Amino acid sequence: MQDSKSRSFAKGVSWRVLASLTTFILALFLIKEEKQDQLFAISVTEFISKLVFYYLYERLWNFIPYGRTSKGPSHIRSVFKGIGWRIIATSTVMLIVYIFTRDISDAAALAAIDFLVKLVVYYFHERAWASIRWGRIKGNVNPTLSNKNLIEELDIEKVNVIAKKAGEKILEIYTKDDFEKTIDFKADDSPLTIADKASHNIIVEELEKLNLGIPILSEEGEEISYKRRKEWTYFWCVDPLDGTKEFIKKNGEFTVNIALIYKDKPLLGVIYAPVLNVNYYGKKGLGAYREEKGEVKEIRSNYRTDNRVAVKSKSHASEYEDKVCEDHQIKETISVGSSLKFCMVAEGKADIYYRHGPTMEWDTAAGQAIVEASGGKVSDADDKIFKYNKEILRNGSFLCVGA
Repeated sequence: MQDSKSRSFAKGVSWRVLASLTTFILALFLIKEEKQDQLFAISVTEFISKLVFYYLYERLWNFIPYGRTSKGPSHIRSVFKGIGWRIIATSTVMLIVYIFTRDISDAAALAAIDFLVKLVVYYFHERAWASIRWGRIKGNVNPTLSNKNLIEELDIEKVNVIAKKAGEKILEIYTKDDFEKTIDFKADDSPLTIADKASHNIIVEELEKLNLGIPILSEEGEEISYKRRKEWTYFWCVDPLDGTKEFIKKNGEFTVNIALIYKDKPLLGVIYAPVLNVNYYGKKGLGAYREEKGEVKEIRSNYRTDNRVAVKSKSHASEYEDKVCEDHQIKETISVGSSLKFCMVAEGKADIYYRHGPTMEWDTAAGQAIVEASGGKVSDADDKIFKYNKEILRNGSFLCVGA
């Protein structure tokens, strides 16, 4: 993920000022005394020319079909891109100094020292910005051991606030008079709304403000290759609007899902239902909770000895569910949309939730985290615990059971 636009702009301006100031100071010491009346002109010209050259350079790289565009360059491409710019920047300094002084020795000496000094200055400039709490740090790196404790001690209330903020934006769109115009369709003909995109943008922005450097895998985000993902230790798994069909039907049973994955297992999860104004959340070692109208209540799953209840999908019912219900001696079934089915199991209103057929990791991550925090279990067809960050993000059938 990239820095926010405002922060990227501020960071860019600060570097440009610092870089020009560095060139000016170096020129003050290196250019012969009789030529120092040209210092101001050199600095101004260098500042303006670098802005123009950098703009053209960025445009050039973003139009090259190899690798990635502005969505984020690959690591190797970033190295070559950085080296390319450093060569252009140094050549620009040498050319400008030569034009104003007509002294090739001064120009070459200044350019060489400018190259080395800028590397050091740029390194400390990046470190300084990465340590500032305001705004974002880049999220495409793995958290290091130095912030592992910070992640594990992360206050889940901060994630609750983010989910609610995204939910408020969804509600704003949900209640518009021209609601029908907000609906679009993806390439696979699955529905997409303006609300999905708006919620995604808010969640990404707010998660990155936590300044943990954790990458984000979101249904509405860019496609991220397994080659990059397999190196992740932690990552956020996000469904900005789970239950888009329920959203379109306007039955209120849709949610915002945010989960934090550690290695291949959910560490914490938040599920917020904007219309119902109910928030479910859970964290390993903390327990699971339900928040409604400002009242927070700890919840526990259960698996009754008789009169068991199963929760089913409203939009994805399957005949296979009948066989599972029979095996578990289900006496009653309820139907709920979106990830709220996980929540029904987590708070003990249902004993099981079976899903036959594919889902994606962001559909289940937050729900699994909450169910497991409540004492329940989510397993695949082979009765193995569900895992995340697979090479293929699609899930198979699963069974969610209370305890």
